[in-house]
Amino acid sequence: KRENVEGLGNATISAEGPLDQGAFALVVGSSYAFVLNAGVSSFSVTARITDCTPSVAVDGVAVVSIEAVSNGTYTASIA
Repeated sequence: KRENVEGLGNATISAEGPLDQGAFALVVGSSYAFVLNAGVSSFSVTARITDCTPSVAVDGVAVVSIEAVSNGTYTASIA
């Protein structure tokens, strides 16, 4: 496990989206595998959730904001 080691890169993930409280199982402090796809680019990382903030948008929709920091190796590729 690699955390805050000088000279080694890390990834920080910030995401926001709709909140389904019945299906929401993320826990702050736990690690999860994230796969981010954007067109022909792909990025996969195992990251520890550092912040999870639920809120309600102006239109009444429940949303959640998540922040996570990588805690191991990660890869990026362009297909």
